[in-house]
Amino acid sequence: MAASLMEHYKQIFAKAEEKISRIREIETEISGIGETDTELSRRIERLSGQIEKIEEYLLKIRGFQELAKKNLSSQNVLTIEAPENYRVNLNRLRNWAMMIDPASGNDPYAQRVFVVAKCDECFLMKKKKEFTERIEKLREQQTSDAGIRMGSLEKELSELQSELDEYGKSEELREFLDEVKNANRQYWYKESPQEFLAQKETKDFISPGAYLARFDLHTDCQEFFKGRLEEFYDISGKRILLPVEIPADEEFVMTIQCAPTRDRYLDRGLQNLMLNLINSSAAGKQKIYVLDAVRYNASSLGSLKQLENSFALAQIPRNPELLTQALEDIVFSFADIDEKLGEYDSVREYNDAVSSSQPEHALPLTTLIVYGWPRAYTGKNRELLLRIMTNYERYGVSFIVVSYQKRGEEGKSEQYELPEYATHKAIDIQISASRTVICFADSQPLPFTWYVFNDDLSSGFVDSYRKHKIEKQEIGNEYTKRYSLTELPPYTREYKKIELPFGIDSKDKAHFVSFENENFAAYLVGASRSGKSTLLHTLIAGLIRNYHPDNVELWLADFKQLEFKRYMTHLPPHVKYILLDESTELVYDLIDKLTEKMMERQQLFSRLGKQRLDQIDPKTLDKPLPVIFVILDEFSIMSQSIAESPIYKLRLQNILAKGAALGIKFLFSSQTFTTGVAGLTSTARAQIQQRIAMKGTKEEISETLELSASLKTEQVRNWIDALPPHYALVKFRSGADKPPQVKRFLVMYFEDYAPRDEMIQRISQSMHAVAGYDPSDINSYTDKHPVLVDGNSYNAFYSAEFLSDVKSEKKMGGNDLDGDEVFVSFGTPRLMVKNKFAVLSSETRENLLLIARTAEQQCAASVLLSSIKSFLLQKGRVQIWAYGKNRLYKAYKNVFAENDIHIFEDIDAVCDAIRELKKNISDRKQSNELIVMIGMERICIDFDFAEGNNTAFEGKKSLSITEVRKSFEEKGAVVSTKEEELKQQYAQAWVMKRIKLKREAKASGKTEEEIKIYLSEAEKKFREEYGIDKILQESIHISDSAEEQKESNKENESGKSSVSGAYNAQEDFVYVVKQGSRLGYHFMMNLTDLSDLKQCGLKADYFRYRMAFQMSAEDSRNLFGNKIASLLPIHICQFDDTIEKFSFRPYLHKGIGWDGWYIDEKGIVVSPYTEN
Repeated sequence: MAASLMEHYKQIFAKAEEKISRIREIETEISGIGETDTELSRRIERLSGQIEKIEEYLLKIRGFQELAKKNLSSQNVLTIEAPENYRVNLNRLRNWAMMIDPASGNDPYAQRVFVVAKCDECFLMKKKKEFTERIEKLREQQTSDAGIRMGSLEKELSELQSELDEYGKSEELREFLDEVKNANRQYWYKESPQEFLAQKETKDFISPGAYLARFDLHTDCQEFFKGRLEEFYDISGKRILLPVEIPADEEFVMTIQCAPTRDRYLDRGLQNLMLNLINSSAAGKQKIYVLDAVRYNASSLGSLKQLENSFALAQIPRNPELLTQALEDIVFSFADIDEKLGEYDSVREYNDAVSSSQPEHALPLTTLIVYGWPRAYTGKNRELLLRIMTNYERYGVSFIVVSYQKRGEEGKSEQYELPEYATHKAIDIQISASRTVICFADSQPLPFTWYVFNDDLSSGFVDSYRKHKIEKQEIGNEYTKRYSLTELPPYTREYKKIELPFGIDSKDKAHFVSFENENFAAYLVGASRSGKSTLLHTLIAGLIRNYHPDNVELWLADFKQLEFKRYMTHLPPHVKYILLDESTELVYDLIDKLTEKMMERQQLFSRLGKQRLDQIDPKTLDKPLPVIFVILDEFSIMSQSIAESPIYKLRLQNILAKGAALGIKFLFSSQTFTTGVAGLTSTARAQIQQRIAMKGTKEEISETLELSASLKTEQVRNWIDALPPHYALVKFRSGADKPPQVKRFLVMYFEDYAPRDEMIQRISQSMHAVAGYDPSDINSYTDKHPVLVDGNSYNAFYSAEFLSDVKSEKKMGGNDLDGDEVFVSFGTPRLMVKNKFAVLSSETRENLLLIARTAEQQCAASVLLSSIKSFLLQKGRVQIWAYGKNRLYKAYKNVFAENDIHIFEDIDAVCDAIRELKKNISDRKQSNELIVMIGMERICIDFDFAEGNNTAFEGKKSLSITEVRKSFEEKGAVVSTKEEELKQQYAQAWVMKRIKLKREAKASGKTEEEIKIYLSEAEKKFREEYGIDKILQESIHISDSAEEQKESNKENESGKSSVSGAYNAQEDFVYVVKQGSRLGYHFMMNLTDLSDLKQCGLKADYFRYRMAFQMSAEDSRNLFGNKIASLLPIHICQFDDTIEKFSFRPYLHKGIGWDGWYIDEKGIVVSPYTEN
């Protein structure tokens, strides 16, 4: 590197300085030739004092040497001549000395201490010699002859001035003056450059501005200097404007304190410096970060904001969160630098080593411009900045900190609060309201002029800059750049270890994550937008690409119902389950299925005499034995469900304990670990030894990795403190007998998922599914009959699929069936099966109850129609008993009518249906029939008002004696006297009254004992109103059994007659509901509220199959024994037959849809997300 102008200035001035200094000495000596010996003695005394201090320093320095010798194998050192302005730094030696390992025989810090201490000793000895010589000269001066001395001095002065005048006009000085002028014009962008010219190599220097340097060689030369330097020479002050050149390939520290009124001046000065950095650095080898915690905008950039967010100038953070992110990114990059540095101590040392042979591998430098330091930075931001500042030399970071004086504080110095090591070399610039000065390493302030950029950046420069591309030598982390997805995978039948490509290290090397042995289960944690989903898709792509469908079976579950939906559209043949739901029963079903698989494999392994999956040759089996790879995304949701069931917690623990050997592998994924593992016992967590942590809080990452003290190295702590998105920290074991390791990787990704989807399609088209297992055909695979559960969609009721599922169900449960069962399907179960049936048999209570509030009427209609179609497809018959004004019935009457259904509408028709059905039941007539009741609660109310259409007495209506006698005689009763006739008349009226009162009492919720008391009191009142007490001496009691028998006889007689139309059919209605299912008459009642069941005179016990959409917690407990139905999402129905409990999503039917879901004219399901 060429010498800087400041160094050249020192060299030029040093030649003249000796003469100038001598001239000044002579002039001073002449003027003070008569000073007394006392003054000379004082000077000697001061110099002697300096020598004493030197002796003290030497004593300390030699102490460090002796300390270092104890841990050195060799004391051969090379001492270096100390540069100008060098200062002994005892603190540095002290810090290094504390780092010496006493147990080491040749400690590197001991070497540092010894070498530096030797250099310091040489420096101090030189100073001591210099001061001693000066004392001797002073003493000689005391004894000189003043007169002789004066003449000698005057002669010497004349000769020196003549020599100096000659040197001032020499060629060497002319060249220097031209260099100063050209440099000023090069660094100062008074006009915008018109084009960005990318540098192949970094230039030697950059410069923020120039300071006024003394240049008073000789009075006669001033005009000459002015002519050469023009505006860069101050003739009155005899000073030149000397550029402050900073090596462009080294780190620097600049501290700036600015008065409030000069902030725009400072901004323009820093804009010019940024242009220096951009135009002087090789493209891609310099990155500038502007951090403005005062304004949080790009106003400080001026027209340079057009270069923001580019290869050289980062985006300015617009809020504190983005500021933190930018600082974390910088700190995180230190880990990459550490890996590349290897044994080198710093970026500068590394770059020097590779500059000649491999300059393209040089590490880029970073420049931070920090506005508002230190007041505007607190908490984590301050902590991160201090970490950067403390390590700036190692990681190639230069920083410029700008502190603003508050108004009224101009002239007051503010502490920069920088690390002491950084301030030692800092360039300090003070900008007050009236002047600007610069200080170098504790030197005196010198007048300073910023190179300010007052122009607007030209469009030509911006365009050429933006068009410039940085050629990367690395492959990167884009998946398709490393692995081909356009060719068919080279599948094999042999067992292959599950090792999947997933990320790259800082050296651009691809790495694989293993799911073998102790690493069979992994836990992946990452906050939102951390890249967790990207990693999941990368791993799935690896499984699909590298393993035959008969060798790997994928179980994909996403409890937020978002991530794996794309695999339903592009379904790989490897998939057995895709579960996109969050229901608790699905969680339990998943664990049950895994337990079932585990037990099957335990029996198989025992039969084969094997202990591990990799010991079995798949070609020797009669069916595939794949690795079951289970990926559970958003496991924290699943974990909450498991946590509520100790049984399932233990089952999952058991699966994890035995799964590794059986070929069951897991990847748990969640946004949190601390709150996401409630469903895992401590034993289960211990089985999950492989941990993968992505961006999140430090606490969350630490909890996920569960690091021991030995793993919490400084490097790992740095990774944890600033882990950016798409990076992963992986804790794993490379063997059972080896300790865990922690590594950091950049996750691979797909820029576009189309190539992956095309690969899946290509695999599906080139391979064929078979029912059996043919290991000799590499292009075949056993059909897994995948089950896809999508909690965000609805399926249609397809008759062919229904009948196929019924056939399969009958085949599986043949031994447990009688043959007369009817299978009913209501919707898509939220379980790991395609269908789930209610199996109705010819027993009591084989009825169905559906509770659906008004908001769920569309879904209720769907459940009803699904049940109707289920019966019709099995050659059953269907009736609908409906109240004509019921909202659900009115809305879907035409839909029901399209099917082969016999509809009885309103009370007259319903009563006729009840009469006929009761007769069929009495005649023991068998059937296979479903009777759907809609709005029946209203018809039951109308039964009371239908009593007048019969011969029954109602209220206080009087019947003639003849009518009463005739009615009794027709029934075989003997009525002889008037008194007996009155008794019969009263009895008939009371019977009808009693029936009505008893029904009302039941509907109001009275107990049997309360009803008896109520009826007794009502009878007394009725007798008084009827006037029978005068005739009878005691009450006429009619028992329940007698009453029921009379009503039964009456109804039987009615059935035999041609009577039709409405009547009080309440008792008959209850009778047919209770007795019908024995003969194959199954009832399905739809109600909007559970309380309506009492209005119908029915009990929930009459219905074995109960269904309900969301309802109150109290109603849910009354119907299901718990509050499960109160927690249902919208459009989800709960099913319970006392044996099985599950929820389901209703089917879509033509004419019945909701929320934008429906079936079009072609029978295709249309969703609200379907594109027109």
